[in-house]
Amino acid sequence: MNLAGIAKGMKQYGIAKSVVFPMKQSDSSSLVDESMRNAESHDKRFFFFLRFNLKATTIKELSAISSRFSGFKLHPRIEGFDPLSSRFTELFGYLEELGKPVLVHSRKEGTPYSDPDRLVRLAGMYKGINFVFGHFANDSEAFFRRASRYDNVFVETSIVSSPKIIENRVAQIGADRILFGSDFPYSDQEIELLKIQKSELQNRDKRKILSENATRLLKYGGS
Repeated sequence: MNLAGIAKGMKQYGIAKSVVFPMKQSDSSSLVDESMRNAESHDKRFFFFLRFNLKATTIKELSAISSRFSGFKLHPRIEGFDPLSSRFTELFGYLEELGKPVLVHSRKEGTPYSDPDRLVRLAGMYKGINFVFGHFANDSEAFFRRASRYDNVFVETSIVSSPKIIENRVAQIGADRILFGSDFPYSDQEIELLKIQKSELQNRDKRKILSENATRLLKYGGS
């Protein structure tokens, strides 16, 4: 991940802080290594998330480095694991103890591993974790209907959203559950920002989505 490239866009579009983590890597250790290199920059513009593969990481390994990160990123499709498997119960239990948000890639992509309709169950299984489901949880009606049952379910707005879609979901679950996301470099920071700015949401809801909700989740600690 090119931190300088992210920072350039942030400055251009008035984005003060960003969550960052590695993109796809050749293996699990490379994901962790790049996450560590990012965190070692100590750049205060960024909240560094540890991207790791549940199948290839132990609690002992996590405990040695988790304090360096503000949260965690999971990509079940690319890394090929089912987050709902009982195999990972202890790992998620450890993440509950840490109290940091977990961002999960969630889209309908022909695999149950990343299907938001299934993944929303994580919130009920691990109530001590604030889960942020990526790509607006594919704007799945079933997901949003179930999400209202859990206080620890959040979505970020990248890719699968539009001003009207965001407005509709704010009316359904409230602005407190929605966070701005850009999915840079796969999407464009300005385009993703405009979705919220051009919506007909009230200004207080825009503030929540653009900054206040993330501030609350991240507690401005760990980075």
